[in-house]
Amino acid sequence: MMALAAIPAPLYPLYQRRLDLSLTALACVFAAYMVGVASALPLGGRLSDHYGRRVTLASGGAAAGAATVLFLATPALAGLVTARLLSGMAVGLVSLAATTQLLDLWPSRIGASRSVGETVATLANLGGIGVGAVAGSLALGLSSSPLSVPYRIYAIVLAGFGTAAVLATDGQRRRVGSGSTPRASARSVRARHELRVACLGAFTVFATLGYFSSLAPVFLAGQHAEVTSVLPALVIAGPFVASAVVQTSVVNVEGSPTVLGLVLVPLGLVVTTASLAASQTWTFVAGAVVAGAGCGVVFRRSLRRVSVLSAGAERGSLTSRFLLAGYLGPIVPIVVLGVVADLVTPLTASGLFAAGIGVCCALLLADLRRTPPRRRDADRPRANNQVTTRGTIQ
Repeated sequence: MMALAAIPAPLYPLYQRRLDLSLTALACVFAAYMVGVASALPLGGRLSDHYGRRVTLASGGAAAGAATVLFLATPALAGLVTARLLSGMAVGLVSLAATTQLLDLWPSRIGASRSVGETVATLANLGGIGVGAVAGSLALGLSSSPLSVPYRIYAIVLAGFGTAAVLATDGQRRRVGSGSTPRASARSVRARHELRVACLGAFTVFATLGYFSSLAPVFLAGQHAEVTSVLPALVIAGPFVASAVVQTSVVNVEGSPTVLGLVLVPLGLVVTTASLAASQTWTFVAGAVVAGAGCGVVFRRSLRRVSVLSAGAERGSLTSRFLLAGYLGPIVPIVVLGVVADLVTPLTASGLFAAGIGVCCALLLADLRRTPPRRRDADRPRANNQVTTRGTIQ
């Protein structure tokens, strides 16, 4: 499902040329996808908690099927916007249900250095987008019908997903009227603060990755006569692959790598902005990979905060808030970025975006410095870690 989110990204330059789209229109197409995600997540959280994960997965699969049909049938702007809206709804429903189900099956343990559920969930959310970007790029370079072939292949894959969703274990579910309470009450002052910080981290990560999967390839394509360049694939897939690799290998080392991650994200964006100014495309790719590596650390840290705050009873609702904050990240920034790029230059727009992300990372760093050392790292193994009845990590 996450691959469906990224298949159109490397095709944006081709859509732009064939449909004569401005950067603002292209940003709105991307925003339609994000609106679909944002609208589906609250519904998915309630549906998942009350009626089970499998029902939510099936609903997302149906939306993905409708989006795939539209991608194949309507090459016009209206069809593209509608298809992106439906694919966003599919991603919102499935990413919520699948992430929650993985946390149900492999719950986070405070004293553990790694949760299998968190690792697999992060790999699927971020790595899946990288796979979709590569698939779209291969179709762009190797196929004579790049706007239809990847969706035909995806339709076959989607049929397999439907079968898997029907056969999947339903995970932990709560009936309507259940009186069970979450491990960490969302009404706790400290728990609310933890959730807000986690949401800001998700917002920062998804805004950064959204930039690389939407307008960044278009900015690069403006420097090349050929749309079939391999560069868009590297710009889109590179950050997601780096993010997935780093979060599984570095995030659990002794001591917290969170500070390093919060430094790498704005540093990578500064490198990409400088590369646009100097027309150094491969340096741009390197900066994208650096930013993606930082995103992997920040996302894993943020997901861990949400995981230890919730129990199965309301895990879907809390996870939906977390993912909603993340998927809202690219909507306003990317639309504003497209408008600014039309009014001024892509270089100026990129610089402003890097500055905004830098502010978000600075806020997260400030919170990290205020956090007492003994509560600072849920990532770090501790033998005597406990969770109080109010849900604060001790």
